[in-house]
Amino acid sequence: MKSALIRSLCGTFLLLGLLFPVFSENQRIVHFSIDDAIIVFQNLTKNEEKYNSAFDEPLLNRLKKLHDKYGLKITMYVFYDYGGFCIADCTEKFAPDFMRNSQWLKFAYHAYNGTVVFDNTGGGTIKQ
Repeated sequence: MKSALIRSLCGTFLLLGLLFPVFSENQRIVHFSIDDAIIVFQNLTKNEEKYNSAFDEPLLNRLKKLHDKYGLKITMYVFYDYGGFCIADCTEKFAPDFMRNSQWLKFAYHAYNGTVVFDNTGGGTIKQ
């Protein structure tokens, strides 16, 4: 039952996308997502004095090149806390870089940390 509903929804979204495209026929859009991207923020914080731009960080540098060449749009999912590093401890030096590139580079919450398992039974509890 659940998979039939998912197939039906996917079919509906596909049909709507064909009937009401949000881009012209010759424009290609690729969206890519990356999980557990807190390592990027660890690198930025660790190398704050060395990097002049957020895109001096190796992964972000590569993603920017892919965006510039192919129009790649990216969402990076981030743990709040991982391996003793908390996202709240991240440097703010590169915030303007992220704001200027927010049309193609987005960040979203993934989980509190790598050990949290979300309960999908509808009870709303979180297990550690």
